[in-house]
Amino acid sequence: MQKKIRIIILAFVFLFGFCWVRDFLIKSLIGTVATSVTGAPTRVGGLSLSVIRQSVRISNFRVYNPKGFPKGILVDIPKMGVACNLGALITGKIHLRQLDLEIKEIGMVKNQEGKLNVDSLKIAAEKYGGKEKKPAKQLAMQIDIVSLGMGRVVSRDYSAEGPPVVKVYDVNLKKAYKNI
Repeated sequence: MQKKIRIIILAFVFLFGFCWVRDFLIKSLIGTVATSVTGAPTRVGGLSLSVIRQSVRISNFRVYNPKGFPKGILVDIPKMGVACNLGALITGKIHLRQLDLEIKEIGMVKNQEGKLNVDSLKIAAEKYGGKEKKPAKQLAMQIDIVSLGMGRVVSRDYSAEGPPVVKVYDVNLKKAYKNI
């Protein structure tokens, strides 16, 4: 009887350890891929992946300014998550049951040369630099509920002489959209 209890406890410890390591590895992978795609440092604070619920939750996702700009946050997303229906992929359709996105702050920076930080991201450079790739075949998409929250946009202009011109736009948006 004690041997069965030990095996059960060991199985739970192994399962917990596997899930923790899996989430840690995926979190690191997301940060690395996002950094290589954007060309700007990216950090992921936390990740929760549930195969049973078919959901992914990411917390404290931050993209920092690319090289050539003052240190600071380009975008700060405290919470984002998606719950999807993986079975719909078989029929060639993307079905998201719930999409949550909470954007705390977006930082727009114009450097001394007059370039914007968002235009210096790799994605923008490829799209507007003439290196645009042929688009892939689009899948049909259905989103049941989208919850969107946005805090503020901070604009900093370093192109003028003297201290930067700082403008803060409080958006304070909290909206939900259905059946997209």
